[in-house]
Amino acid sequence: HEDAAAAASAAADEAAAPNYAYQAAALFVSGYAALRQGGASQEAKPKLSRALKLAHSQCCNHQLVAQSLSLIGTVVLDTRGGDLGQSLDMLQSSFTLSKAQEDMPAQLGCLGGLLRLHRLRGSPEEEQSALTSYRRRKLSAYDALVAAAAEDEARLVRIAAGGLIEPLPATDVVAMDADDVAT
Repeated sequence: HEDAAAAASAAADEAAAPNYAYQAAALFVSGYAALRQGGASQEAKPKLSRALKLAHSQCCNHQLVAQSLSLIGTVVLDTRGGDLGQSLDMLQSSFTLSKAQEDMPAQLGCLGGLLRLHRLRGSPEEEQSALTSYRRRKLSAYDALVAAAAEDEARLVRIAAGGLIEPLPATDVVAMDADDVAT
């Protein structure tokens, strides 16, 4: 009886505890919405910063950390007199996390921000060219993934409709006929 009471008490405590993942996501969405409305970086940056802190310290949600870093880095980049070094650090960290998570859209977003940053800083042309080339390769790989997913989706639709996955090659059909005749 005491074990059941202790379990019920633990469940009640867990339900009453704040859900940091939801709070972090809500702050992120609110900050992102403020950015999308235009000119609200003073409102967006604190919300994104709080989302970043929660996602990192309480949730260990690397994808949300990466997205928060990317947006804050972009806000800093877009702010007049913004610290380009801080923006660079945030965008590079976001890219590293996105790469570890294999999040191609986030990687492409970071690379776009990094390209802008290198142009603003007046980085050497060869550095910008190398980054542009890398971004093109990533974009090509992403396009290939999307195309493969679309093919898979079309094949699954055919299967769900009762169609064959692929027609059998003619050599397999001939081999089956020969086996049927031999038996």
